[in-house]
Amino acid sequence: RGVAKINYGTRLKLEFLAGVREALGALPEKFNVHDVVGSREDSDLLLRGQARVRVVLRELTTLYGTAGKAG
Repeated sequence: RGVAKINYGTRLKLEFLAGVREALGALPEKFNVHDVVGSREDSDLLLRGQARVRVVLRELTTLYGTAGKAG
């Protein structure tokens, strides 16, 4: 029984940026920066990136059989 390390970092960063880019494209011309960055509201760009990361992370941990094995 050995130890394996799988790096997800690059894939997750790309997914995060894709979610943010998608949200940026949907912004109206005029907006309140406080609503779209860090507000934790539906309009928060960062939450869109985070949501994409969660989906991919679940897929990868299931694919590689690492789900629930942290610790």
